[in-house]
Amino acid sequence: MVWQGVVCQPDNVIGEEQVTQEPLKWERTGQPLILGNRLASGGEGSIFEISQAARQVAKIYSKPTTERAAKLQAMIASPPSNPTYHQGHVSIAWPTDRILNVIPSCVGFVMPRIDPAHSVPLLKLYHPADRQQTAPGFTWLYLIRTASNLASSIAALHAGGYVVGDLNESNVLVTDTALTTLVDCDSMQVPAAGKIFRCTVGKPDYTPPELQGLDFSQFDRTSHHDDFALAVLIFLLLMEGVHPFDGVWHGGGLDPTREQKIRTGAWPYTDANSNSVTPPPLALSFGILPMRLQGLMKRCFVDGARNPAMRPQASEWHVALRDTEQHLQRCGTNPQHLYSQHLSACPWCARMAQYHVPDPFPLVQQPLQPIGIVITPARPTIPLSQAAPVTQPASFAAPSPQAPQLHQAATTVPPVASQPPYGYSPQNYGQTGSYPPNYGQNPSYPNQLGYPQQGAYGQPYAAPVAQPQQGGGMAIAALVLGIISLIAWLFPICGLPIPILGLILGFIGRRSPARRTIATIGIVLSILGLVLGLGFFVLGVYTAIQNPDLLATPTVAP
Repeated sequence: MVWQGVVCQPDNVIGEEQVTQEPLKWERTGQPLILGNRLASGGEGSIFEISQAARQVAKIYSKPTTERAAKLQAMIASPPSNPTYHQGHVSIAWPTDRILNVIPSCVGFVMPRIDPAHSVPLLKLYHPADRQQTAPGFTWLYLIRTASNLASSIAALHAGGYVVGDLNESNVLVTDTALTTLVDCDSMQVPAAGKIFRCTVGKPDYTPPELQGLDFSQFDRTSHHDDFALAVLIFLLLMEGVHPFDGVWHGGGLDPTREQKIRTGAWPYTDANSNSVTPPPLALSFGILPMRLQGLMKRCFVDGARNPAMRPQASEWHVALRDTEQHLQRCGTNPQHLYSQHLSACPWCARMAQYHVPDPFPLVQQPLQPIGIVITPARPTIPLSQAAPVTQPASFAAPSPQAPQLHQAATTVPPVASQPPYGYSPQNYGQTGSYPPNYGQNPSYPNQLGYPQQGAYGQPYAAPVAQPQQGGGMAIAALVLGIISLIAWLFPICGLPIPILGLILGFIGRRSPARRTIATIGIVLSILGLVLGLGFFVLGVYTAIQNPDLLATPTVAP
């Protein structure tokens, strides 16, 4: 079989070991390509250094196929725009050339090399414990900027007609300046002339409800499917690593899995689901997000569950996150605490005081200096006009209000002067006052992939101080009064006050997630008793008007 002048061998004929031992060449130039050290290996193949190209790497497939050869040809012929091209940063690790053997047959491809010394997987940033180990200077502003940069890259891909498909926490790398890079691009869905090369893989945690349980190889995906996964990643970044569909189940039957909650739209941050599922006990309050971001989340996880087209697009997330950056305020106690201006007090300080957890954004004694990554993109591309970020930020140091900036004019912010640590030191980390078990997670999912088990760093975490649940006793009282009101309506004196009191206590009792169902039953019974009492009262008045003799004083005969 021949594809663009290249002989493509039948599937599964050539093995990786055979490929690495035979002469290879660049397809574009025909020059020899010499493999260096093996950097990584996976199910599809291995990544190698290229001896004569230090800023690029080679991926050699374990089982080269005609499908992969054709897909790579289409990708290289039409790359997406790189929003950070003018900054010398690669935001999308796109294939730049195919690698041929002596036949010549396509056995792999060349792509930009991402420096692991200055990049970490996204999953190492959103949870406080991991972030303090990996990027101790990252503030909430940096996390917002990371999300904004990621949205910019996804928008660039969508503008080129591509769909990521398998967007998850593992194929996004983040630099110490909050710039992002999408990797594993050869698994994306690629359009070509008269054909769609599908993405056949995906993680259930990032799969929208309409695709849960389906075989990805059997249909074409759309950008609406990426929009769901992007919203999940943004939620993880801004909400301390809690998955948007993790929660405490109050409905009947067994606790559904995360995938089942996604499929049924059981999102715990909406009032419509408050009787069946509520956020994890130690999860951040949804109200910490500004109203604009709250609205986008609801559009994705509530409206988008019924109509995928309602989900916010990547470009819309980018604009909203940029706007959020412009409306942050700094805590007067710890300048590393940045939060939305719609809040009246610092939520991080309040959270530390309430739950006795360490500072999620502690002051750093020796801020890192800004580090720029200089990687030459394979070929110039036109920057995305509508979804392009601005400039790269400062380093892990606590930034000023203008700090981590995105993709255009790079600015550097002076680091904060050295200060003693605030609320945290390596000596006490993981001991008294540290994160409790399953902090920020659903207790039902302590070991989900991408959500590190607590206790992995330092000593075992201390248990949290028990917090009383408000409204529990009121819920039971409302139920009792609701039952009594079904009888009390026969007695005019107490037929109305009892159900009214039951209603009041019922609404107070609904504040307790564990007793919300009991309080609701009490409210319903009280309403029924109130209706019966009012009906009985109206009937009595009507009867008295129609029969005034019944109220007349009897006369005694002389």
